[in-house]
Amino acid sequence: MTAARALADRESGTTSDDIEIHRAAGPADITQHEPHYVPDFARPRFTSNDQERKIADAVAAAPDLYTVIEENDRVRILMYVGGTGSKSEMHEHPDLVAIALTDAHVRFTLGNGETRELEIPAGAAMFDPAAWHSTEVLSGESRVILVELK
Repeated sequence: MTAARALADRESGTTSDDIEIHRAAGPADITQHEPHYVPDFARPRFTSNDQERKIADAVAAAPDLYTVIEENDRVRILMYVGGTGSKSEMHEHPDLVAIALTDAHVRFTLGNGETRELEIPAGAAMFDPAAWHSTEVLSGESRVILVELK
């Protein structure tokens, strides 16, 4: 953990286990960011039963919402574009980094039935552990780049 991260954790009262969203100050200043924390966005981790269910890949579950931009042996980069009311079927992602290109107001329905609503500002970036969920855009047009790790 970096000193800056430890200071941010201490000042905000969060822990490094919390999901962290970073918002870039602007294209010319992409390395500096202000942390935003989303408390306890705990998605269920995969279990052997989850793997047996053969949950669909994001692109297979919602080809109208997800497009593969690039894929190699280390990452798969997806572009998600959805307007108000767009919904995906339940699908899975490996560990990933998400970068919001537009403001995003979305609802995730998790594998255990719980729902989480998030408002993510344009320029925000977050790490998300492997999970399965469905996604619904609640307002506006959501454009997000997802970098899935292999």
